[in-house]
Amino acid sequence: MKQALILYFFLIPFISFSQINGSFTLDWQNKKEMSFGDSKVIIPFFSGSGFRYDTTKKSITLLLNLNETGTSSANSIQITNVIYESMSITDLGDLAKENIPVKPNETLKTTTSRDRKQTFLFLFPIIKEGNSYKRIKSFSYSSSNSTSKRSNTTSFQKNCRNL
Repeated sequence: MKQALILYFFLIPFISFSQINGSFTLDWQNKKEMSFGDSKVIIPFFSGSGFRYDTTKKSITLLLNLNETGTSSANSIQITNVIYESMSITDLGDLAKENIPVKPNETLKTTTSRDRKQTFLFLFPIIKEGNSYKRIKSFSYSSSNSTSKRSNTTSFQKNCRNL
């Protein structure tokens, strides 16, 4: 009985908590002309499926699928080892300068679709620092999260509509 109790307490942390770790590199390309219906915009972009352009706010974001099936709280992600690259105002193209934040504002979103949970990292890859602008070249991320029943599906769907 004592051994079973020790084994139970030993396994609780592994069952109750999970951790998401990784690193990501953005492959920035030259400005590109993109068409949306009849309108055309010239914006900086990076290759990959995580690129998102908001036509109403004229801003770009990164939405990275972390391929994790656990749930987590919305703000439990931390990015570290961020490497920035300076960029000129002309490199911003048609992006709205007033919508570029001073920090990446990283958040973690968990969605449920067809009984499958997915976790996404959402951040702004271009930031304003003083009178200059920088873009993220690479970063590491980590999150210690509880596998609670909490779901952020509704808030994620609202944010996706705003993208």
